[in-house]
Amino acid sequence: MFIGVILCVRAAHAQPDDIDGDGVPHVADNCPTIRNSDQLNTDSDSLGDACDPDDDNDGVDDGADNCPRAPNLDQSDNDLDSLGDACDSDDDNDDLDDLADNCQFDPNPSQRDTDGDRLGDACDPDDDDDGVDDAGDNCLHISNLDQSDNDFDGLGDACDSDDDNDGVDDANDTCLQSPTSISATTTSTASATHATPTTTTTAWMTM
Repeated sequence: MFIGVILCVRAAHAQPDDIDGDGVPHVADNCPTIRNSDQLNTDSDSLGDACDPDDDNDGVDDGADNCPRAPNLDQSDNDLDSLGDACDSDDDNDDLDDLADNCQFDPNPSQRDTDGDRLGDACDPDDDDDGVDDAGDNCLHISNLDQSDNDFDGLGDACDSDDDNDGVDDANDTCLQSPTSISATTTSTASATHATPTTTTTAWMTM
């Protein structure tokens, strides 16, 4: 009686049509010798992920692939966090998900976007959208297509608080673009104060 029970138990587990015992018949199992009841097959080839050396079929073996289940032959990893960009939800590691980040590959937690074009300043080649690239723009965040720079200090008038570089802020300067205005006024006042009266002498001749 005891021997019969053992034989029955062995018979119940020894199913020739399911070698790995994962509940999937051998003929339909995409990993016949490796248990994988979920039959997950990322790249939809004939091998399930459990026994497929390249789950995403990108030519890079899973052991060396920084995105085993997302095809990325170039293995690009912008933030060098060992997670490829193809499967990294935050490619620049600025704590903002790529879907909500206005600069996917440039860290910019502030998300500053001067010109409101949905491209953050950190990755926008023209922050103020004035048609002048930032690399050559003398006012990065204030639109000034003409690039006027009255005092030639490298800072455009549009963003320079002292356009004539006379030491007086534009807000208080009566001559915004004339640095000699103060000295000229002072000289004029001084001259008027110290002017020497001119005496006109008339000579009378007696005939």
